Amino acid sequence: MKKILLALAIASATAATAQSQSSSWDVSIGGGVTIPTSKAAEYCETGANVIANATYSITPMLALGGEINYAYLHDKTTTGANIGHTNFVAFLVKGMCTFTQKGIRPYVALNAGWYKAHDDPGELGYAPEVGLRYRSISLGTSYHVATSQGFEYLEISARYTFSL
Repeated sequence: MKKILLALAIASATAATAQSQSSSWDVSIGGGVTIPTSKAAEYCETGANVIANATYSITPMLALGGEINYAYLHDKTTTGANIGHTNFVAFLVKGMCTFTQKGIRPYVALNAGWYKAHDDPGELGYAPEVGLRYRSISLGTSYHVATSQGFEYLEISARYTFSL
């Protein structure tokens, strides 16, 4: 798996160098609410997330890129005592399609990559995403699935995008 991630990083760097004359790169940062579902809802409460991603526009309506996603969830307690938290970190490859070029731009995306929780060695997972973008602001929701460990969660987030 590490070899695949290294190959993706080298391919991204090569594409960036080859396309450096174009300004089709977008970098987004943001955050929002993370809601555990499925098995994760049994032991976690609603938390927060932080997201950073970079995409390259292949066409005005199609982009490819990568995303780093960090989710923080409070562990559930039956006694009222603070028993800790659960972290999820995801390193994802992203494909995104927008449906319009001006004004409010609805989009769909598919993220896939490596998910890691606490001391877990990690696993492959995916996250379909839908949202709206207006100028530099995006509002979206994604459903993250990494099934062998049973952690699934819904994210609702806002992002600010910088065009490079």
